[in-house]
Amino acid sequence: MRTPTIEEAERRLDEMAAEAIRRAGERIERNGVTGPERARQMATARSVIKAWRARATAAALRDAVSVGGSGR
Repeated sequence: MRTPTIEEAERRLDEMAAEAIRRAGERIERNGVTGPERARQMATARSVIKAWRARATAAALRDAVSVGGSGR
């Protein structure tokens, strides 16, 4: 199995983040949250997921550099 390129890994992370945001929205809807509270909860979920996404990219790049690879 080949190692994915940095671009492929980032695309996969983007897909995972989008799926996590979608699921958070579904969970909030299932819980019956509406109006300003729904907006607040979605904003919090997006913020947490975007922070995770940023850390995941940094970790992947550190790993690629630490093993001496170019990420390709």
